[in-house]
Amino acid sequence: MATNIKSDELASTITDWLTKYGEEATKVAKEAVDEMTDEVMKETKSHITWQDKVYSSNFQIKKSFEDKRNKRNTWYVKPPYYRLTHLLEFGHVTRNGTTRTKAYPHVRYGQEILDERFENLMKEKLEKCKI
Repeated sequence: MATNIKSDELASTITDWLTKYGEEATKVAKEAVDEMTDEVMKETKSHITWQDKVYSSNFQIKKSFEDKRNKRNTWYVKPPYYRLTHLLEFGHVTRNGTTRTKAYPHVRYGQEILDERFENLMKEKLEKCKI
């Protein structure tokens, strides 16, 4: 969109456009955070190989923090099942103290997909910004 701008209005016009772009980019980034949180949840649930649906049904997402420019979501397991997460992820020594249980990694896959896809998703969404 071409518009004629007087030289004394240039600074305010640039500031206005940068403000609009910043607001749009913030909105897009918050949407990307929500989208990635859902993907992490699905990926983590898809890697549960044992037959305990009670544990996976206690996975939760909560909005940890949100202000004008930032948003943080937290993936967690509701009590009392959160105590199982580390034991399942890494295995543990049995009560007899001589053997270890099998590890069932599931959380690390959610972290891997987040590390791989979040930056690319942000770039894609910012390129599609309306401003």
